[in-house]
Amino acid sequence: SAAPRQELASNVDGGEGLQIGEDELLSLKRIILGLEDALMNTKHLEEKGGALHEKILTPAGLTCAAAGAWFADACKRAGDVVQADARGTGNAAPKLELLERACVLAFRGDAQCKALADDHYRIRIATDQEEVKLDYWCFSPALALQDLRSLGVSSVLCASGTLSPLPSFAGELGLQTYVGLQNPHVVDAEKDLLCAVVGSGPSNVALKSTYSERRTIGYKQELGLTICQAAEQLDRGG
Repeated sequence: SAAPRQELASNVDGGEGLQIGEDELLSLKRIILGLEDALMNTKHLEEKGGALHEKILTPAGLTCAAAGAWFADACKRAGDVVQADARGTGNAAPKLELLERACVLAFRGDAQCKALADDHYRIRIATDQEEVKLDYWCFSPALALQDLRSLGVSSVLCASGTLSPLPSFAGELGLQTYVGLQNPHVVDAEKDLLCAVVGSGPSNVALKSTYSERRTIGYKQELGLTICQAAEQLDRGG
């Protein structure tokens, strides 16, 4: 409504370095309503990340990186106004901050943002009764590492027993160079490792771990007896 917009504008004009005009507030509201309409019209979607631009952002008026940058900045300034206004609602500022962060993420890569989204993100939109949920998943750990670099992180230590082969792991992180230390496995595959298929337990009950069988008492008891018998016969319990 007009009253809250005028109230925000008057609070901004009151000083404290916060600057956002009524026209900008109207534009901000128009885009937010456009985003809501685009989500409601889409209802279901599961595609590469670039579909976020085609189906949601562009129909709402966020057609390029410059428009995305303005929207993110306007969300931040509007959030600052609401935060500074003691009469403002308690949850409006955090929601505007989330919109700002989401917009910055969506337009990552500027002019190449759609291509980057297609390469590294997946979008999923689902409707649960009258609620529409949007998921935007990143499948590239290299992008997360770039964010750490932008924060000034100079070294990252990764330690695990399952990182091998290291070159492919480094490639997933987008590392051109790295310092690696890889020790031999403590298990002697010739002496300490046994691979076998156990089809039935001590009571000759089939060990079938199908969905319908693995929940039964008989299966659980037979599996427990099998483990106990193996532990008794193996050196040091296996």
